[in-house]
Amino acid sequence: MVKLITIKVNTFTMILFITICMLLLVGCTSNDGASELVNDEYTDIAFEIVDIESIESQIILQWIDENYRLRGIYTKDFGQQLVANTYILIAEGEKPTGGYSIIVDKLLGNNQEIRVVTSLESPSKKELVSQGFTYPHLLLKIKQDSREIVLDNQ
Repeated sequence: MVKLITIKVNTFTMILFITICMLLLVGCTSNDGASELVNDEYTDIAFEIVDIESIESQIILQWIDENYRLRGIYTKDFGQQLVANTYILIAEGEKPTGGYSIIVDKLLGNNQEIRVVTSLESPSKKELVSQGFTYPHLLLKIKQDSREIVLDNQ
C-alpha cells in the first residue's frame, strides 16, 4: 500500500513539474511583435481638395510641377509643428484632350496605409473639350501622416 501512494505522488509531482516548466517556457519566449494585433479595419480620413491656383508656396508649386505629368500618386510633408500637413498629388498622366476629371471616392486608412480611392471621369462624346494634351491632376491635403499612401483607381 505504501508503494502505491509513492507512485501516485511521484506521478503527480512529475505532471506538476512538467506543467510549470511549460508555463515558464511559454511565458519567457520573445514576441518580437509577430503576434501583435493589427487593425486592418479601414476608417474614413478627413481631407481637403486644394485649389492649386491659390497656393503661394513656391516649394509646393515646384513639387507639383515636377510630378503632375506622370501618372501616379505622390506625397510630400510640408509645414511646421502646429500646421504640418501631408500633400497628396494624384496624377493621371497625359490625356489627348481636355474634359477629364479626377474624383476622390474615398480616403480610408488603417494602421499600415492610407488608401486613396479615385475614379477618372472622361468627357462625353458630345462635350466640347479643348483639343490638345492635358494632364489631369488633383491635390489633396491631410494632417501630417507617415503611413504608406496607396492609389486605388476604380
